[in-house]
Amino acid sequence: MTIDQFLIRRFFKYTSTMVRPIEKLIIEKYGKNDADFPILFIVGAPRSGSTLLYQLLTNYLQVKYIDNLTNNSRETPYWGAWLSNLFFNDKTHGNFSSSYGKTHSAGLHAPAEGGALWYQWLPTYPHFIDFNDIDKNTENRILRIFNAIINRYHQPFIIKNLHFSQRLRFVAETFHNAKILFIRRDPFYIAQSIYNARVANFNDPNVWWSTYPRNSNELKALPYDDQIAGQIYYTEHQIINDLKYYDARNVSVVQYEHIAGKTDSLLQQLGVFIQAERRNTNQEELMNSVTVRNTQKVNDEVAKALTKALKKFNWAKLEVNYE
Repeated sequence: MTIDQFLIRRFFKYTSTMVRPIEKLIIEKYGKNDADFPILFIVGAPRSGSTLLYQLLTNYLQVKYIDNLTNNSRETPYWGAWLSNLFFNDKTHGNFSSSYGKTHSAGLHAPAEGGALWYQWLPTYPHFIDFNDIDKNTENRILRIFNAIINRYHQPFIIKNLHFSQRLRFVAETFHNAKILFIRRDPFYIAQSIYNARVANFNDPNVWWSTYPRNSNELKALPYDDQIAGQIYYTEHQIINDLKYYDARNVSVVQYEHIAGKTDSLLQQLGVFIQAERRNTNQEELMNSVTVRNTQKVNDEVAKALTKALKKFNWAKLEVNYE
């Protein structure tokens, strides 16, 4: 978090008590009815390209999302969304960099995962949430906040927080008009990126990083290569298993390797999927600058270990047919 964001965070924290009664009235006004537009959840295994896809969609389409300003107003998220709209309106954020999904240094309008916002209502661990694990009052409060933002600004809302890869049952139970965008990537390149994230963050490939599938306690007892392979497989397995709770028309699957070269057409297609218009700015240069790189970024010994571990799983069982 930058110094500016630290000060803004303090401002929101200490004014939330005064703002909350007004916010409550506005949420009641706009949030009591079903949302006019859908809410989209981007899910996938960690390091699958979800942050890039999130950044592209929120820059290209007229949508609302949790930016760093809104995330700093986590106690009063509607107030944060209102201020974000006041300051930025329909401006593009122009941010396509991150540090393992974090965008704190990219400015207040950059797309955020909103982890601390969600932790007000949902557990930090375990990541998996089943039906009826969250009380109905909390579900209704969350639903009304996002309904209010969508209905006030008449735009879809996009959420990217990969813990929801294990929380699709909660999403189906809470957001009845939710759409799911599942991004996939060649498992080897996910695996090496998770390995590098572990080393970068903890200087130890055996220390767990990011999403916990339901059997993560069992996986933690394994060597790092089997841990990582299992983390990817069981994260995707849970997603695919839980997609059965959604109408097929509300599910779309994107392959990371297909983003480059047809970015514009892909984003137009996804705009239709979530009923979002393209922003009124020329983004041709942006579309041409998007690159997708699948290259080996670990030494041969690690690459061999990860490849061997990945081969222990039947990836064909994880095929999905959604367009």
